[in-house]
Amino acid sequence: MMNNASTVFFLSGLDETRNYRSPLFFLTLMCYIVIVLANVCVVLIIILNNDLHEPMYILLCAFCLNSLYGTAGFYPKFLWDLLSPVHVISYSGCLLQAQVLYSFACSDLSILTLMAYDRYLAICQPLKYHSLMSKQRVITLVCFAWLTPFCIIAVNTILASRLKLCSPYLNRLICLNWNIVILACFPAETTANGIVANLTFIIYGLHAVVIGWSYLFLIKTCAGSIENRKKFMQTCVPHLISLFTFSATLLFDGICIRLDSKNLPQTLKYFVSIEFLIIPPIMNPLIYGFKLTKIRNKIVTLATSDTGSASEGLADTSGPVCEGATQAAVPATEGATQASVPATEGTLFTQTPACQRGTQVDSPPVREIGTQVGSPPALLGLVGTLGVVGFVETTSVGFLIETTSTQGPMETLSSPALF
Repeated sequence: MMNNASTVFFLSGLDETRNYRSPLFFLTLMCYIVIVLANVCVVLIIILNNDLHEPMYILLCAFCLNSLYGTAGFYPKFLWDLLSPVHVISYSGCLLQAQVLYSFACSDLSILTLMAYDRYLAICQPLKYHSLMSKQRVITLVCFAWLTPFCIIAVNTILASRLKLCSPYLNRLICLNWNIVILACFPAETTANGIVANLTFIIYGLHAVVIGWSYLFLIKTCAGSIENRKKFMQTCVPHLISLFTFSATLLFDGICIRLDSKNLPQTLKYFVSIEFLIIPPIMNPLIYGFKLTKIRNKIVTLATSDTGSASEGLADTSGPVCEGATQAAVPATEGATQASVPATEGTLFTQTPACQRGTQVDSPPVREIGTQVGSPPALLGLVGTLGVVGFVETTSVGFLIETTSTQGPMETLSSPALF
């Protein structure tokens, strides 16, 4: 008899992997990375898009989160064991892993049942759907689907923890409650464990009955309507595939554990025992991601927007073509007397290839009235009705005219030409 508090379990399931641990470690790591990326991608797409905040997608989000929870209880420890020469786990660590893995499996069945009920209401009773499956009610049901299995499995774990064990060797890759129970020194003490385990099996067996009942009505309803058949193929087929793969892996593993068949190869039994942690967590986000139209469209939009944003930054740099660069032709003020200058008659032309309006390009500075800059000033004439004489320099350089106000019926122009 051992002291449970100081017990360390030896996992013998990895003894046959000594010759190919490196490739097995690489494949396991790649598998875990794919699981994390695929499930996180689906979860983020659903959370960040308000139009996906519907009952079916909320349940799918919970489904993927549960996959992340369950695989986190297996892959890190398994990867560490592949790199370690000794494969051990503490007593408390073994109970914790059993609690996580069993609650993950039962929560998956609960969420699959809610998804089947959701599809039944959506197709068979569409008028009652929004009243019975509101967002708040779906979130409450998801929390119930997580907490109830956790509490039920916690009862099994507590019953297993009270047993006195006679052996520290587990012929498994992972810790499960029933593998701990069969190590008990006194089989009579395991009666309560067997009763609670059977009740748990019955409870989640009833989940399968509910799912089957809902799909009988779904098939009956969809048989006579093309629109309902299309909806069934789009939303129910992914659910059926997930249900089948998950149920088959759990059923096969349960049969192998209870019957303890010695005719099956040991490697096959080890693979079957962790199959529910490999196939469903990978298949579920991929099936739903490619099959459900809204999620598929969001993924395609996200991928194409990343590609398009890279090309949008490319701009034509052949010339300083900017907004507001125009050619302005301004007639001279009425009444201005033409002087003997080489300028065009009665008109000043300015052409600005500048990038901003109001910016003078390649123009010499203009000083105050009457200041000579380069060439002799020429008297153009009287401007306005007040007889103000203005001196304007006439050079071969064009002047920039800027519109400074458009509040009146005519635009007020300010330019280096002083009037």
